[in-house]
Amino acid sequence: MSWSMKALVDFANTTLGKAKGDLLSNVLVSLMWKLNMSRYHADESKEAIKKMLGNPKEVDPAEIVDLIFEQAGGSEKGNEFFKMQFASEAHLIACAQSLHSMGDIFGQVVYLSLDLDNVLPKPIPARRQYLGVINDSLKNEGVAPRITEKIEELLISDEYCYLNDFVNVTKHISLVPARYSVAFGQEAVHGLQISRFSRNGNNYDTKWSDDFLDKDVINIQKKFVEAGVVVNEYLGIQA
Repeated sequence: MSWSMKALVDFANTTLGKAKGDLLSNVLVSLMWKLNMSRYHADESKEAIKKMLGNPKEVDPAEIVDLIFEQAGGSEKGNEFFKMQFASEAHLIACAQSLHSMGDIFGQVVYLSLDLDNVLPKPIPARRQYLGVINDSLKNEGVAPRITEKIEELLISDEYCYLNDFVNVTKHISLVPARYSVAFGQEAVHGLQISRFSRNGNNYDTKWSDDFLDKDVINIQKKFVEAGVVVNEYLGIQA
């Protein structure tokens, strides 16, 4: 599925005037920048591991256990293992923060393209133009129900709730550590693992970074694109 941002800007220029069209264009550029940044950091998080281990799936878990002991002992090889974890974790956090910031930027896309300053009975102050607030205002007025359904689908999804709480904890409370770990079960597996954490009564178990980067992140990115497509459809913009 593709979302024609150019078509949305052209619509704004024609319908709302060039000033608002230019403003919307800048917001869409920012949205795409954040999307690409989240993809970049996701790739770099995985690349940091590959630079040291090669294909992680081909590495014997016993070798990882040895590296963990090397790190504890402070050897040169152990220090390199620590640096790999640090780089991968740093990119993972940067990916999460870039993706999370897309929410309120997308809120600006909705606010500007639907001309909500003039559609809503009372404009939302700029300091409160968050995606959730905008969506609630649309629902309260019965405006654009297909758009509000799509935004709601994003905001209440398990992936987005995890992202939202992870980013808020790491930004405002404390680091949620991610360490390279080995799990022994029917089959031994290893990888960068995000620790358990809690926020506002929500408890999250450990999560492999690959599950976050290859599943959660991609699903959230898709939901933003899907919501953008619905915005265009609501405005009668042809793909």
